[in-house]
Amino acid sequence: MQKFLNGHLILFIILFFGSFLRFYNINFDDLWYDEILSFWVASPEHSIKGSFEIHNRTEPNTYSFHFLLKIFYNIVGYNLDYARYLSAFFGILSILLSVKIAKLLNFNEIKNFLALLLALNIFLISYSQEGRVYSILFFFSFLSLIYFIKSFKINAKKKDILLFSIFTLIAIFLHPFALIILFSYFTFLILKYFRSKKFFKDINFSLIIVLIFSLLFYLYYFYSLDHTHSRHYWITNPDIGFYTNFFFSTFFGSRLMGIIFLLSIVILTIKEKKLFRGTDIVIVFFITIFLSYFLPIIFGYIYKPVLISRYIIFVLIPILVLITFLISRIINKKIKNFLIIILTIFTIFNHFTEQTFKQLFNERVPSKPQYTKAISHINDSKFHNYFIKVENMLSDVDSIDAINNYISFINKNFPNKLTLLNKEEKEKIKEPFWHFCPQDINKRECAPPEKFKIIKEKDFNNINLKLLQKT
Repeated sequence: MQKFLNGHLILFIILFFGSFLRFYNINFDDLWYDEILSFWVASPEHSIKGSFEIHNRTEPNTYSFHFLLKIFYNIVGYNLDYARYLSAFFGILSILLSVKIAKLLNFNEIKNFLALLLALNIFLISYSQEGRVYSILFFFSFLSLIYFIKSFKINAKKKDILLFSIFTLIAIFLHPFALIILFSYFTFLILKYFRSKKFFKDINFSLIIVLIFSLLFYLYYFYSLDHTHSRHYWITNPDIGFYTNFFFSTFFGSRLMGIIFLLSIVILTIKEKKLFRGTDIVIVFFITIFLSYFLPIIFGYIYKPVLISRYIIFVLIPILVLITFLISRIINKKIKNFLIIILTIFTIFNHFTEQTFKQLFNERVPSKPQYTKAISHINDSKFHNYFIKVENMLSDVDSIDAINNYISFINKNFPNKLTLLNKEEKEKIKEPFWHFCPQDINKRECAPPEKFKIIKEKDFNNINLKLLQKT
């Protein structure tokens, strides 16, 4: 089994299927609100200053991803599909990192098992098909952890420590939650010092530099945020159900899969509890898992709720690496092989209940608002004026601009020109117009304005269209 899981051909097959699942039907769904915002913010139409200002009015995350996306669009062209291709590319690269981490943690004989868990993970596939930061954040967080381990090797190369600093900073600049990884490193080093009295001069110096740059970056980030228009905040503190699975059902595609993987890591950890008596490098993975949940939860109860699954996408790295590492330490080959086979079977067969495999045999079910069908419906009608309803968002005007920009790109595939009405034009127009309401951002409050009657109405998976005329 170990030789089988170590074969290069098997890795190639896993990589092929991981790539296939990330690219197949990648643009089946239309963009959803966050992707629409990213597409608008990163538009080459805006200067960097203008793009930055729009970002700060509409996005609570840092500008780093949108800056990267803006550069990417300037190189390859401004196209609706390209951002998702970028995410899928980084998602595939993350699978390959299983080889590096397996070598560093000495479970090279089952490295392909980790590659399979990464390649077939429902959550990672999903965010590899979304034009947002999370797939790229996962990749650089993975690199940061890999080079943290490399920096602890005897006579660690200066190059490795430099790369560790760079990859950690990139991850932190991409998303504030990556600071959790930095705090995990500091926690591990403090534990290492008190238990073994060892002080790692080079890596401590590197972490201090990273911390300084991170503080300067986020001081500027908080100073530059413009949320004076903010009336919309939807994140809530975790409910009781969260504490029964800690997002594992989301990470692994179902309640059953979540329980299987949660129990796996808990049982394997209990079996190898002796690891906690020392300061082996794998302890940093346990610390990262703990802090990834603990810090956002505490912050949420003290100040404002912030914890949602995609913000801690990187926690899948220590979860999957630890499961593989702890299985590799099982001496009994029959038990080891049994666990690998069971987890592999459940992981593969779970896809038959998900769109990833079901779309190969049946028509895929849309999971995001159907903008294209809605625009097609307007195009086929006699009336081509429309009004976009956006309320209670970070910035109504920017949201309307972003959605209209997206609609304009979609409408290039249709014969008729559509005209966006502003609030004043909507009140004055005498002929019927379309009331375009994205229900995912309007909390399904798509009632028509007063003094207008509904002539027709149609829903397109979270897009509500009403043909209105003034009474």
